[in-house]
Amino acid sequence: ACEEYRPVSHRAALVYFLIAEFTTVNCMYQSSLRQFNELYEESIDNSAKATMPSKRIANIIDFLTYHIYLYIQRGLFERHK
Repeated sequence: ACEEYRPVSHRAALVYFLIAEFTTVNCMYQSSLRQFNELYEESIDNSAKATMPSKRIANIIDFLTYHIYLYIQRGLFERHK
């Protein structure tokens, strides 16, 4: 059952390391792993529930991606948007 959710962890790792690279643009864009983990857990808790695991996984990935996008874009300087 845990192996089914590997795509979720793969997406989360990808997004985290992309966010971590923002510091090369400006040092003000630092983000902690703890902060990211909170967003990750919120995404799992708040994404749409589904009975089929494949649909649930897609829901989590979609919610995670959009939730983190909204969170990060709020902190970007206007010239970097």
